[in-house]
Amino acid sequence: MTLGLAANGSIRQPADVVLYDTYSQPQIDTVDFSRILRNPKTDRIAVYSWNVQPELVTYAAERGAHGYISKTVAAASLVDALE
Repeated sequence: MTLGLAANGSIRQPADVVLYDTYSQPQIDTVDFSRILRNPKTDRIAVYSWNVQPELVTYAAERGAHGYISKTVAAASLVDALE
């Protein structure tokens, strides 16, 4: 199932993967996404961003993100990464 969710929204249905898109949202180092990770309805979280500075990738991984995907990847590569 695909769900759209605002960054400050609540997760009401189970999700295998939450894709945190940083577009018009705070960068990962300025937001607490641990509430998403703690939600029993989510299994994994991946960050999707144009900003792939190594320190941001490390920051996200150390806090529990299961992936960090550049927005420069082709659609097929995005699907592969999420699968």
